[in-house]
Amino acid sequence: MDYNKRVKSLIERISLEGLKVAVVFGESNLLYYTGTDAGKALIVSSDQSTIILSSSLDYDRALKEKALGDVYLYSEYLDIEEDKFVKGDLITALNTILTKIGVSGEDVGFTLNSLSYENYLSLRKILGKEPKDISKLVARMRSIKDKEELEIIRKAIEVSQEALRKGIDSLERGIREIDVLRIIEDVFRHRGAFNAFTPIVVFGDHGAQPHAVPGARELKEGDLVIIDLGARLEGYCSDVTRTLVYGKSSEKQRRLLKVVLRAQREAIEAIKSGVKASYIDEAARSVLKEEGLSQYFIHGTGHGVGVDIHELPYLTPTSKDDLVAGMVVTVEPGVYIRGYGGVRVEDMVLVRSGDYELLTSFERDLF
Repeated sequence: MDYNKRVKSLIERISLEGLKVAVVFGESNLLYYTGTDAGKALIVSSDQSTIILSSSLDYDRALKEKALGDVYLYSEYLDIEEDKFVKGDLITALNTILTKIGVSGEDVGFTLNSLSYENYLSLRKILGKEPKDISKLVARMRSIKDKEELEIIRKAIEVSQEALRKGIDSLERGIREIDVLRIIEDVFRHRGAFNAFTPIVVFGDHGAQPHAVPGARELKEGDLVIIDLGARLEGYCSDVTRTLVYGKSSEKQRRLLKVVLRAQREAIEAIKSGVKASYIDEAARSVLKEEGLSQYFIHGTGHGVGVDIHELPYLTPTSKDDLVAGMVVTVEPGVYIRGYGGVRVEDMVLVRSGDYELLTSFERDLF
């Protein structure tokens, strides 16, 4: 990863906002810019100098993992013999360093959406004014993936699809949702990956809950089965969902699956750079409305994926985001009928200038 290039780009972007320094909070943001999530804040100056502020718990890891910059240790109650030690809590230590490098609050932008409310209040008190927020600026940077990021995401997808295959192959009468969950997580561990989120494995009417928690429910003949999983590999996430019927499918089940697949296809085929994210949602939602199922579609059509499992852009009816080449998004329409079950199919798509690339390749017609 070219972290220096990312830092340089960040400086160029904040300079257009009239700022000289960026203070980046949030583990995912720090990982994106420095190669480690062991810091609590990153200070980036216009001369491209970078300082990572780390607590005593993560200081040694930050020193080992960081790809650039200096690491400063801060502590509110310890006195530590380190050259780069700052006494105080996070905001006090941050203010000490900003004062040392000679910048005032009006020249600094902060990623406030990654800051706790308590720390936000402390920051506002120290500055004596409302901090300038650069959260959206950083989020937009992260939303566009470079070649190296895409390579890792493709590998994470490969791991997810292997786990999905093992999960589906394990299905047999009487197996529990949590048993399939364990099989999926075993594949992740074997491949050196982590959960991007706790996999969702649900049978029958349990699938009417989009974010259901796998439990001890046993698989029965004719159950709808939803498996939604994602591997996190080398810091990047993947996200894929399939729905199938265990045993013989009913006419109603087949209809629901076919309609959701058509809604997904319409949405995917509308993807290209310059299109409004809300338009992609409308493409899927209109199919479900046409089939009298839109009231059962209770979430957005998709979201960006990268260091975080959910990031810009958001494919929802009210989204203000535009699709840009290099973004990676999910497309995951679904229907959820209480007392009956749910159907969701999710794939990952790369936005390109004039079209799209389907990144996932797992079969969809599982009925």
